[in-house]
Amino acid sequence: MSDDEVTCETQRLDTPGRTPEQGAVRARVSGRAGATGTGTVNFNDETPTYTEGGPYPGTDYSGDVPGDDGELTRSLIEEYGSGFPDTNIIAVKSFDDISFSGVSGIEHLAVVDGVNVFAVDEGTIVNNGDGGWQNWGFTGFYDYDPDEKQVTFRR
Repeated sequence: MSDDEVTCETQRLDTPGRTPEQGAVRARVSGRAGATGTGTVNFNDETPTYTEGGPYPGTDYSGDVPGDDGELTRSLIEEYGSGFPDTNIIAVKSFDDISFSGVSGIEHLAVVDGVNVFAVDEGTIVNNGDGGWQNWGFTGFYDYDPDEKQVTFRR
């Protein structure tokens, strides 16, 4: 790990009174000079940037929301990619099997049927689960290693 690289591993926590998608995530962060620590990041505590304006908040999409998880992810990537040109977009259903490394400029854009949509400037995101369209999708400027299920976004 370089001196300026930061990694973050996450673990879903049981949160009383919340569904698993609304629960907190424990993050283990490693960074400069090997410093490590843990904390809780709740991606649902903060309201996403876009909460109103059609089925896909923040876009011009006015169609139906697909009922199939894989089709929903594909549709979100297509619409948010079109609505936010020159922006890296990732849609993630669950953070249980996702890890982050060197990610910067992340903005929580919206939540659609339990799928979180983010804009990301740069960094690496790894899906440690099965990696299918039901769980995540992305578009923008990136390198993808399908064997590692690793996407590295760049500006």
